[in-house]
Amino acid sequence: MIRLSYSAIKDYFAPYDGEGSHPPCPAAWKYHRELEPVGAAPRTFADTGSLVHSMLDGETDPVTVTDDTALMFYSKLDALRQSIGLQVIKGLKHDGAEFFQKIKILPGVEIVRKIDLIGRVSFYKELILGDWKTSGAIFKSLESDPKIVPQALSMQGITYLIPPEQKHLDRLGIKKWPRRLLYFVAGFRGSPTWFEYEYSKIDHENLLDAAATVATAIREDRFPKIRDKHCLKCPFVGPCFDQKGWRRQFRKKQHGERKMSDKR
Repeated sequence: MIRLSYSAIKDYFAPYDGEGSHPPCPAAWKYHRELEPVGAAPRTFADTGSLVHSMLDGETDPVTVTDDTALMFYSKLDALRQSIGLQVIKGLKHDGAEFFQKIKILPGVEIVRKIDLIGRVSFYKELILGDWKTSGAIFKSLESDPKIVPQALSMQGITYLIPPEQKHLDRLGIKKWPRRLLYFVAGFRGSPTWFEYEYSKIDHENLLDAAATVATAIREDRFPKIRDKHCLKCPFVGPCFDQKGWRRQFRKKQHGERKMSDKR
């Protein structure tokens, strides 16, 4: 069974030079999956997001937190959920917050997804899925886009809204899977807000096409190298071009990233 997350599918079609000018490179995607686990992963902004989630879920008391950035995000998102009457009702952890599912979407292919919450808000009668976002970036569009396969747009939304098997519904005690995903967003500036993504059949079909492409590459172990002038900006240029001592340089780079992260 091939298991994929929405981010794994999205990254397969994403550029690897950090600027969006390099075309998607399947080889870089493979190197990322195989080499990034080398050594301890550096701390990132995602750690702050996880701490915010933990406070919102009730697992961590904000009084015990010393991370000012995490407390700022928590304060904004807590105010937002109160203003929209958010009630978390179902899940596998504390009061229905943050649980994992594996759902079969194609023969031999599963999607692994992490749901932040299932709940209700004051302006909808039906259940909704919720996703906490601690980001300074504003979502420009969460609408369906027929270019989802090459551009990997709206991938997370439809990944979450594909209905699971009946056993998952029974375990959660609900009859029907939500058709709306609400993103609860807090940035460094401005007031917190929310965005809505609704189930789209087009997005569903495009996700299946994208997942099938990635699964075929994995089964056939076929990851072509897309080489051009932008390769020098790719973190995997060493193994790709079989440069002498690339493994040592890669580990050295990882070690440097961890030291920089620890100083922040």
